[in-house]
Amino acid sequence: MKPRTALRPPLSLAPLSTLVVASVVPNACGGDDGGEDLPPPPPDPSSIAYAVSDPCGTGYPSPSDLYFDASGKAGLDACPLPSDPLDAAVETVLRDQRAELEPTITLPIEGTLDPASLSTALTVSFDGQGSGDGLPAVLLFEQTGTSSSAEAWRSISVSASAADGTITLRPSRALLPGRLHVVVATSALQDNEAMQPQSLTAGPAVSALLGSSAIGAGAFTGLDADGAARLERMRLALQDPLAALAAAS
Repeated sequence: MKPRTALRPPLSLAPLSTLVVASVVPNACGGDDGGEDLPPPPPDPSSIAYAVSDPCGTGYPSPSDLYFDASGKAGLDACPLPSDPLDAAVETVLRDQRAELEPTITLPIEGTLDPASLSTALTVSFDGQGSGDGLPAVLLFEQTGTSSSAEAWRSISVSASAADGTITLRPSRALLPGRLHVVVATSALQDNEAMQPQSLTAGPAVSALLGSSAIGAGAFTGLDADGAARLERMRLALQDPLAALAAAS
């Protein structure tokens, strides 16, 4: 097993998708009147999975600050540990100290994904002079200091692959301890519907994270008070990096 360091940087994962308004195709009646059947409406667009009530599952981006409470303690105590003692010891450390310095980052997909849309080649500059247009499909960036200005962030190149409903990202270098890191997936990602491919959209949890309103229980179907509190902590933490991204070029 590769040696691991005890220093772990906090890592927040915030999948971001541009919302796409889908038109509704009404049903048409065919038959004796000579009417012609219209094609069925396209399937629902895919999105990044973001389960907020299942800390032991795989239905949310990982690693993530989602299940860390306001005091910085991981709410994963009830989750089973690996059977191998060494793996269990490493997992225990990761739960206490968050992401490892050289993590493999995973983004689960609800729906399908066209691997050809998984581009990470573009360079992103946090100069505060852009409009956030033309971003790559996925990107990783980190805070370089305590300032909330756009210039306080820089991108980290990643390699990306997709298989079995999961996007896997590997940073080109180790992450710096004690700094906020954010992963973003944009609507440059597309599903693999052959007839009418669509961009990934923001699911209910991600839409709430991107919103300007405080997240409370019932903000979307199935969201309880504990899940709402988790999302609200992340929403507040992500306001500065997402503002910087909106001004990136």
